[in-house]
Amino acid sequence: MSVASVIGFAPAILLLYILLRRYEEFFAGKNIFLTFAVGMVLGMIITVLHMLIEYTFVILVILLPFFEELAKLVILNYPRLKGKHETVYFGAGLGLGIGSMAIIAIAFSVFSAHPETLGNPQTYFDLVVLSFNFSLLNGAMGVMIGYGCAKNEVANYFIRAYILHAIYNLFFLIYISSEGGLKYGPLFIATVLAIGLFWYVLRELMPKSVSPEMMKKRRREARRRQREQRKKSD
Repeated sequence: MSVASVIGFAPAILLLYILLRRYEEFFAGKNIFLTFAVGMVLGMIITVLHMLIEYTFVILVILLPFFEELAKLVILNYPRLKGKHETVYFGAGLGLGIGSMAIIAIAFSVFSAHPETLGNPQTYFDLVVLSFNFSLLNGAMGVMIGYGCAKNEVANYFIRAYILHAIYNLFFLIYISSEGGLKYGPLFIATVLAIGLFWYVLRELMPKSVSPEMMKKRRREARRRQREQRKKSD
């Protein structure tokens, strides 16, 4: 279980830091950890559901992305969160919590059912790549839906998240349906897509989560702290 935990948590925590490191003064840390914990619970439920059903095109590409993004929307569109800039950050925590727990459950089941894979480099490679993929994807979708809730453009960003998640799942379906070296082609495409989505929300949506007035206030406070530090050093 410790190996599975590292595979799941390490990418999620790293990506959470990358998303939120420039916005620490705009949210309460305890709320981020709370949404991350909620995401973990939701991720476990989603993973159990995945394990109980048989993958088909309709289920994996059409239905599951819809209900997974709908679950994020129900939480992030809660009346106390709707219309607040912090909801974007809560979306990041929620999505990355889902991604981390999903791969932990998968890794744990793989190692439990096939203990011999503990020493197989290919197994570790596949699980680490999938861990980053799930965290990149769910983190990006969480930010996207959180941004829609914060800006009162819920339907617009929910539809975007659903379609993009469905496209990702299409390549994931091809990956799990392929054998040998051929499966790494769709996995590569899915990974590039997940990275691109994460980069988009990091560079486009996260900066827009804070109003220009709040950014100006932040810069003024930063300049004030710099002046105080210079006075102390003198």
